[in-house]
Amino acid sequence: MVIKIPVGIEEGMALRIPGKSMPSPSPDGVPVDLYVVVLAWQDARFERAGADLWHSVSLPLTDAVLGTRLNVHTLHGSIDVTVPAGIQPDAVLRLKGKGLPAFRSKRTGDLYLRI
Repeated sequence: MVIKIPVGIEEGMALRIPGKSMPSPSPDGVPVDLYVVVLAWQDARFERAGADLWHSVSLPLTDAVLGTRLNVHTLHGSIDVTVPAGIQPDAVLRLKGKGLPAFRSKRTGDLYLRI
């Protein structure tokens, strides 16, 4: 049996497949529904928060003071990100639309870079 997993589904969600579980114990009964609980493979580079992703980046002090450009890997490929001069520890840069597709929505989450 092939099960179609919807785009953006999250860990722990259950998919109901009507009539595909064990047959009914009664001769005239109908088969019951099958429930599949989704377990997601974790990518060590990212933390997931709904459709948003978080990624931590370490910078040398000189790059934090003077500013720099980083090549950041996203789910959509690598992109260059400008880090402004004087950025502080634990600052967050938002990369709009570089997260995951949202479940049952046309929205795409964001990727947040924690410096």
